[in-house]
Amino acid sequence: MASEGPRATVCKAVSFHRRARACPSPCHRVRVRSSLCRAGSPDPARSGSGDPELQSLGHVNVRVGNPLGRASGIRGPRATVIKTSDESYDMQHSTQKKPDILTTTVGSYPIPDWLSVMPTEQALIDATRVVVDIQRQHGIDMPTDGELYRFDVNHPDTNGMIDYFIRPLGGISAQVGRQEWHEFRQMQTMAFRAKPAGVVHAPLGEGTLNLVTDCQRMTNVAGKDIKFTVTSPYMLARTLLDRHYGDFEALLSALAEVLAAQVGELDCACLQVDEANIPGNPHDGPLAAAAINIVLDAFPGQKAVHFCFGNYGGQVIQKGNWRALTDFLNLLRCDHLVLELQHRPEADLDALKAVSSDIVLGIGVIDVKSNPVETPDEVAASIEKAERVLGTARVGWVHPDCGFWMLKRSVVDRKIEALVQGRNKYLGY
Repeated sequence: MASEGPRATVCKAVSFHRRARACPSPCHRVRVRSSLCRAGSPDPARSGSGDPELQSLGHVNVRVGNPLGRASGIRGPRATVIKTSDESYDMQHSTQKKPDILTTTVGSYPIPDWLSVMPTEQALIDATRVVVDIQRQHGIDMPTDGELYRFDVNHPDTNGMIDYFIRPLGGISAQVGRQEWHEFRQMQTMAFRAKPAGVVHAPLGEGTLNLVTDCQRMTNVAGKDIKFTVTSPYMLARTLLDRHYGDFEALLSALAEVLAAQVGELDCACLQVDEANIPGNPHDGPLAAAAINIVLDAFPGQKAVHFCFGNYGGQVIQKGNWRALTDFLNLLRCDHLVLELQHRPEADLDALKAVSSDIVLGIGVIDVKSNPVETPDEVAASIEKAERVLGTARVGWVHPDCGFWMLKRSVVDRKIEALVQGRNKYLGY
């Protein structure tokens, strides 16, 4: 068999051909950087020889349905396909026909070792770019930034889901003494947390919390077609020792207003509110929904709400089921839900038939509480079962059950790849 010449290294995407196949235009254009593999090698783009789809130095046109292997037939120089810019990425993908079922991640990603060793702002920017690009390389439709900016070595088990939001707020003291510790334990609001995240001693204000800057860091390196995540005001309120308001509903409303004031200025495609406490406290549903809606209403883009039953060091924290929560879910003014289901009993899937058809369902098909990597066939089977139970076109999103922060990066990356491949397999891509 005749040699095809040096292989082309395509770093744009492991699943680049999947996105190209979904593109309604005749080709999918990306910028190419050319370098000689050996001295004297002819440049096919300049000479006109080699793959006919390489007609000019600077661009590669990958035909719709063209598998990635076609790029490896490039003769002459080694070609590396790279994204032109985040702005062009947004424009390119805004014009593509989207799959019937979209993929997303829930939020967190394992902290790269080099970022934990040198946690500078530049390293954080670089790490954010890496995390987003990994997701896009595998074909994730709506990536997240990995929530890397939240990480605190003193609170690794919650990946900053609580303390990152609480500590900067005005009216709260994060210095908690023995007496406050004892008072909070007597309240028994959280089985997994014996110490309050803070003590409320004055009216709440935004203090030094700056979600707008966090979001801008993300969009500056990844474009605006991305999702930003915030913790639910209900979950945050449950971690506080209140010595000012004297009323949980008043405290909850104040927290919601503080968050709403900031999310209204976020310039990204999607906002996701994360709530992992209400599944164990369904009686608080109306109260929690009212507070979450204050935050959702402030955001002008797509609105999502993520619910799980806790992921504290890989352990389930909350007892309960989705059937007890459907009335609460129907109160939410969101576009879609992001629900833990892969690590849940089958009855939970059936319960979601009661969710309003006005809300698109997102189902977890990747288990984040275990290391074994799902196969594409397993992911496709999970989607097929969900559509069989819930009805065709009820499932609009597939994703992991929760954030990936506790797993190793090598495991996470393969789970992300399996997620997209399984979705593609189910849709017949």
